[in-house]
Amino acid sequence: PNIEYPANLISSVASRPAPAGFNAVACHWSPRRELAGTYDEIWQKTRFPLWATDLDSHYYCCAPQDQQIAGYLRGGEPVQLINLSPNGPIRFHLPRLVFGFSTRIKRETIHTKGTLATVILEPDTSRVIMVWQSSLICNK
Repeated sequence: PNIEYPANLISSVASRPAPAGFNAVACHWSPRRELAGTYDEIWQKTRFPLWATDLDSHYYCCAPQDQQIAGYLRGGEPVQLINLSPNGPIRFHLPRLVFGFSTRIKRETIHTKGTLATVILEPDTSRVIMVWQSSLICNK
């Protein structure tokens, strides 16, 4: 089946609607590539192998722009998939789970709370994959 935006359907062989879909946007594809930052000679001398200082944090989100949200998911959000499964509509709420992370650096243990950052829906296999993340300050 074609996945199309309802307001921009394929109506003829001449139609050229914007791509629609649920796959990840590769890190080297536009518009995600433009968010990666500057990796020049100055970066090589002062930052390598760390991320560029002008990296936009939206670079980490590989979902198509129309499937991104502001902030993070909390769990409990309603999910509805229509016309994406031969078994009919799929409706459920994301589970509410909380995870913490412990990272040991030398003799120090740093505890951080995880945030639900990614949800992958696989209606063909009746599977939901949820990914929590956390971050630490790393100095060069």
